[in-house]
Amino acid sequence: MVIQELASSPDTELFGRIMCGIRRSQNLSEVLSATVGEVGQFLNCDRVKIYEFQPDETGCVVAEWIREQRLPSLLGLTFPADDIPPHARELFVKTRARSVVNLSERQIGQTGIDPTTPEEVRYRPLDPCHAEYLSAMGIQSSL
Repeated sequence: MVIQELASSPDTELFGRIMCGIRRSQNLSEVLSATVGEVGQFLNCDRVKIYEFQPDETGCVVAEWIREQRLPSLLGLTFPADDIPPHARELFVKTRARSVVNLSERQIGQTGIDPTTPEEVRYRPLDPCHAEYLSAMGIQSSL
């Protein structure tokens, strides 16, 4: 049965755990912390971080999860506004999901730039500055 498969799919279970965390706490920091942990374990990755744009256009890492604490923490770090140019910042806001699956491929996949159109993935070249930025932080893929 399709309904039964959906009810027990891993992403449905992940969503359920995240929702339970939200219900347990009214503190945004705690909710974000629990969310990055769940997502990190679900994706089996080394780091998950939530980056927030500040009113002065700087960016701050407001939540982070690191597998087995084997990477240096970026939590609380503030990055200059110049690190993300205005056109890239606009894409962050407009796109529902954006990924660099493999840094060496130098492509970004974007999903749902216009939420009124059917879901599709679009690819564009990865900006060389962004590739250098990811590489400097030891990142091979991002979502």
